[in-house]
Amino acid sequence: MPERALAKAGNAAWSAIDAVRLVEGVSALQRLRELTTLADQLEAVRSQAVQDALDAGETWASIGDATGLSKPGAHRRWAAQLRARRLL
Repeated sequence: MPERALAKAGNAAWSAIDAVRLVEGVSALQRLRELTTLADQLEAVRSQAVQDALDAGETWASIGDATGLSKPGAHRRWAAQLRARRLL
């Protein structure tokens, strides 16, 4: 059941992106601002998921695999940010 809810959330995210992409009568800069806001929100959720994975005992290697990065790449991408947020 959680997988179904996760898939539904993913579909909602794509719907939001499509909604921004398909709106008529807005400038490219307005569209870019809105997409940047969505990307920032998604990145915040992804960073929290990385922290949650670490808290659950996952390794940088498994996080890298889940995000398409190498172990060092995942560590470089999130470790300093999480430390700065005092989550790591």
